Amino acid sequence: MLPWFGARLAALIPGAAHCALDGGGHMLPETRGDALASTVLDFFDTTT
Repeated sequence: MLPWFGARLAALIPGAAHCALDGGGHMLPETRGDALASTVLDFFDTTT
């Protein structure tokens, strides 16, 4: 997904957040696993 499309989609969803991780591509969990996990956990911390 293009970064601008993700940002637009997040803007339309109440409570959503958009975060683009450089160098992730289609294999984000494998190429940027630590950064992805950290970002998800940070998001959960802000929503509880």
